[in-house]
Amino acid sequence: MDTVELLAAIQREPSRFQLYVNAFVDAFRRGSPADRAHMVEAQLTANGPFEGLIAAVTSALCREVDMEAPGWVRSVHSPEPFFAFPARGLALRLRLMLESPRRSSRATSSCRRAISRAHDTAHGKGPLGFRPFSC
Repeated sequence: MDTVELLAAIQREPSRFQLYVNAFVDAFRRGSPADRAHMVEAQLTANGPFEGLIAAVTSALCREVDMEAPGWVRSVHSPEPFFAFPARGLALRLRLMLESPRRSSRATSSCRRAISRAHDTAHGKGPLGFRPFSC
C-alpha cells in the first residue's frame, strides 16, 4: 500500500483510519529500502486532516530509518488541528500540540500558531504582538 492507496482506504472508511495507518506503519517498518521508497513516492497533492496525518506519518517513518522524506510532505498539511485519537479535554489537546515533534509536517506549525494566537488573545495581547511559542 502506498500513500495514495492509504488515503483512498481511509476515505472509504474514515471511522477505521487508525487501522489503515497502523497497517501502513507496520508494512513500512517490515519493508526493504526499495519497498519503503515505493510506499512513499506517490505524491499527495490535496490538504486535509487525513492528508496532513499521512504526511506527518510519512515524515516520521522516513526519519526513523534515516531515509530522505519525499518533497511532497512539506507542502501537504491539515488546515486545522487533527487528533489521531480522542483527546477530548483542552488541556490534553494543548499538551499534545505543544509536545509534538518540531520537525513534523506543516500541520504541526499550524497547530502551534493557533495555540499562540489563543494564548495571546486569552492574555489580552491581541493579534499585534508577542508570540510566546516559536513556530
